[in-house]
Amino acid sequence: MRNPSKMKTARDSGFVLLLVFFLTASCAWAQSEDELIRGAKKEGKVVFWSSMRIDDSKALAAGFEARYPFIKVDIFRAGGEQIVNRAMAEHLAGKTTYDVVNAFALKVLQNKGMLQPYAAPEATHFPAGFKDPQNYWLSLQRIQRHRV
Repeated sequence: MRNPSKMKTARDSGFVLLLVFFLTASCAWAQSEDELIRGAKKEGKVVFWSSMRIDDSKALAAGFEARYPFIKVDIFRAGGEQIVNRAMAEHLAGKTTYDVVNAFALKVLQNKGMLQPYAAPEATHFPAGFKDPQNYWLSLQRIQRHRV
């Protein structure tokens, strides 16, 4: 059985991650949080592609929707490789349908120039190894870099 306090911590951390990614995806069009909120109200939804377990994605979306009831989270769940391949295909076609991507291969998307850096205030609470030094992504798991 899972520890409820660990589940709450993971859910809260995941909520911050989703919020950060949502703000990252939108920050090209707005400068302040108020502008982001106004834009989100106008659009009314965020499309979240995730390789997380569907129950975890739903819990994350529920927390986000509770905080921002004017935004509906549409979840697309697939494996990390499928998500990255689909994101790259949409990017090459010039039409992306996602707002937020949660997959282990974000570095691939970063290297292809498909991510935009955003210095989220929440990033200060993430230790080194859980965030990109150039502010392209945050992670709930420590990213190990190995040199061969």
